[in-house]
Amino acid sequence: MLMYLNDVYMYIQGLGKTLQTISLIGYMKHHRNISSPHLVIVPKSTLSNWMNEFEKWCPSIKAVCLIGNQEQRVSECTRLRVVYNMCVK
Repeated sequence: MLMYLNDVYMYIQGLGKTLQTISLIGYMKHHRNISSPHLVIVPKSTLSNWMNEFEKWCPSIKAVCLIGNQEQRVSECTRLRVVYNMCVK
């Protein structure tokens, strides 16, 4: 059923893109053993919602949020040399 593990979602509200993406990443981690870091780029206005949804629907995913100017993001990436599964930017 799932031929490709990467999809491009449309910018239409109400399609459940957040939950579909979280489910896909959870599936890759738990059923395909693909737990390498993944990057999701979202509008700044939805960052907190994405982090809340990751905690709610797939708390086993270690999600981090990168926000700020270039210096702050580089500093945060350097600090994040620890293992994480998901980066929401």
